[in-house]
Amino acid sequence: MDSWWWRFLSLSLSLSLSLSLGKWAIVCRTIVHYQTGMQVLYNVKQCGAHDPWFNLKPSPRLAGRVRRYYIAAEEIFWQYAPLKRSLITAVGRDSYSIHLGILGPFIKAEVGDTIKILFMNKASRPYSMHPQGVQYDKQNEGQVYLDGHPNKKSGRVPPGETFEYTWTVPKSSGPGPSEANCIPSMYYSSQEPIRDPYAGLMGPLIICRKGILDERDFRKDVDKEFALFFSIMDENMSWYLSENIAKFAPARLNTSFANDPAFYQSNYLFTINGLIYGNNKGFVMTVGDRVAWYVMALGSDKDIHTAHFHGQTFLQPTDGVHRGDVLEVSASVARTIEIQTDNPGTWILHCHVNEHIIGGMEMTYTILPKEF
Repeated sequence: MDSWWWRFLSLSLSLSLSLSLGKWAIVCRTIVHYQTGMQVLYNVKQCGAHDPWFNLKPSPRLAGRVRRYYIAAEEIFWQYAPLKRSLITAVGRDSYSIHLGILGPFIKAEVGDTIKILFMNKASRPYSMHPQGVQYDKQNEGQVYLDGHPNKKSGRVPPGETFEYTWTVPKSSGPGPSEANCIPSMYYSSQEPIRDPYAGLMGPLIICRKGILDERDFRKDVDKEFALFFSIMDENMSWYLSENIAKFAPARLNTSFANDPAFYQSNYLFTINGLIYGNNKGFVMTVGDRVAWYVMALGSDKDIHTAHFHGQTFLQPTDGVHRGDVLEVSASVARTIEIQTDNPGTWILHCHVNEHIIGGMEMTYTILPKEF
């Protein structure tokens, strides 16, 4: 049975006209699956066959813009349920990005563009940036594994150092014929793929059709854009667990807290954008707005989420245009939906899995009446 599976895998890959030479990984991004070995390597090489089907051609020169971003990893104390103020106001976010919460900044590009990111690691341990959905070579992959590549500085940026990532956006990275004008994926630190995201290192990566973004990287075809990130943040897996215990629960330092099921369970935070129980800010729009929502998730096998919008329905362009008010996402999955706002009020938006509601995976969004 195993030999048949591997034979099928080998055939499917040999018929794929990939433009990226090298040894690459296929993994399940559900963390418990990744952790227990759901990973495989495949090799893309120029085989020299006479049939032109098997001859790889170099990537065509991209004629779009070069979009530059400057991103740093910096350590702060994150509050999942701030009381009198939101911690994110301390990091200089404006009204456009304050809703992102724990997420990193939007990275946006159009088909044909090149993305260049100068990443500065201001944290106390090595981190990286790994993207989903765009094209990169081995030197810009942002993850180290047994691929035989001798120079993977991108996968481990030491504290105090910088690295410039270059990712490209070919047509194969853009929206399909019947999809929305912009489609989401994610970027995250993958120096240690299991623990880095639980330290808060991830953000939205948005790829649009050509001509959709203006000079400020805002979409010209919608009035508002929001990213929603559903995740059960497991602080037990964070690099900063010991530091958090020392600061907030010092009496636990010399106890067997690792063997205490109640303590372990208390470190699961059921979050939307890293916040719980309605502590999210900035989800405000007006009647008549066309609003794009990028809904995504990351985490383990319990991160199967049903995002329910009270008060509105949405349209989801896929193979056709589907209407609903509940959207399903799971670990490492990202989807675009659009809402034409027509119902003023403050409405609940939550994951409809009961355990997740009890844990605080809910927030509100506000639709203001239109001023005439």
